[in-house]
Amino acid sequence: MTVSNGDDGREALRNTAVELERAGALAKASDPEEAPRLWRALVAGHWSLADRFERDGRRWVIALRNEPEARDARGLSVCETRVSEYLGLGYSEKEIAFTLGTSASKVSRAVSVALEKLGLATREELAALFAPSGVSRRLRELEHRGESLAVGSVPLFGQAELADLSAAERAVVRAACRGTPSAVIAGVRGTSRRTVENQLGAIYRKLGVHSRTELAARLSL
Repeated sequence: MTVSNGDDGREALRNTAVELERAGALAKASDPEEAPRLWRALVAGHWSLADRFERDGRRWVIALRNEPEARDARGLSVCETRVSEYLGLGYSEKEIAFTLGTSASKVSRAVSVALEKLGLATREELAALFAPSGVSRRLRELEHRGESLAVGSVPLFGQAELADLSAAERAVVRAACRGTPSAVIAGVRGTSRRTVENQLGAIYRKLGVHSRTELAARLSL
């Protein structure tokens, strides 16, 4: 399988990942010790994050192995990794700075650099990626048509977590966990930004969280 950066290559990669799971390949490759090892290798730059997408109610991550002599220079530093891990626990940047004994500006910089290196767009995506019970614990290494792939998928949202939310609130949650701004959510839903913010406040109270980042981490089950 030849992987390109174009839309066709990306769609082929996505279809391959879904087909492998449907064929039971991911389950057969399951090993409790494998996922953490692959995750550390991805973060260190031994793998490159090739794609992330949502399909059939699941969040998917696909990584490609780098050649030994061509390690990805974009691997996260120790500081960037620690900051990302705390973000995955739902900590705010201020709380991370206090915990690590550093400044909020350094934490903010580490988050920005981690986003750039991993090719992510929002803090919510970073938090979801590093959530302890998320994709980081479910990566599996597979060989397919001569390519080494690390594939992982998790349910987007646990039904039990969303049971007490209205249909409108569930829609807002899904958009918020992608990092979509409130104004954009309001435009798509044909309502006001104030209404979206009020809905988010109600969601936070029901789920016992305090921010979008914590919400994304909490629901990356």
